Amino acid sequence: DIVVAIDVSNSMMAEDLGPSRLTIAHQTVERLLSKLGSDRVALVVFAGKAYVQCPLTSDYSSLKIFLNAVGTELVSTQGTAIGTAIDVSLLAFENTPENGRSILILTDGENHEDDPVAAAARASEQGATVHILGLASPEGGPVPKLNNRGKKVGFIEDADGRPVVSKLDESTLTATASAGGGIFTRAKRSF
Repeated sequence: DIVVAIDVSNSMMAEDLGPSRLTIAHQTVERLLSKLGSDRVALVVFAGKAYVQCPLTSDYSSLKIFLNAVGTELVSTQGTAIGTAIDVSLLAFENTPENGRSILILTDGENHEDDPVAAAARASEQGATVHILGLASPEGGPVPKLNNRGKKVGFIEDADGRPVVSKLDESTLTATASAGGGIFTRAKRSF
């Protein structure tokens, strides 16, 4: 059983890796599904809060419908709560055996809300391995401002009028994966 948790915070629209980070997340899940056999997969979306978007299923066609609907507008509370995403991912395993559980977090890694390392340790205690794919560069990129139709209309600015830059927090993501008994991988620009 695999739970894929996708960060849908506004910073996932940054394009420091080429296409937006969210586009890369979609492509990654599509590739993962094409390589799986009869594994059950669930989908969790998170920003400042987290929700199960699709419960565990081996019906990948249905899962892809939910995946196609994943965007930054799904979670109105902005921020990045990786610990909450891990906790909600554990709920998706409810009533399943405690062996063979994996959580894959797809995020740019700027955690603002909670303690993801402690959440990953709790997940490990409950038989889940936490893997993380970091979808940002260490240098980062400006966070686009989108209009109500999703079209880029500039960049989000700080109080001084400078574009907000979102960067990969590799040390937190590495520590989180380690606490969850998993691995951290950073996506590269050539991804």
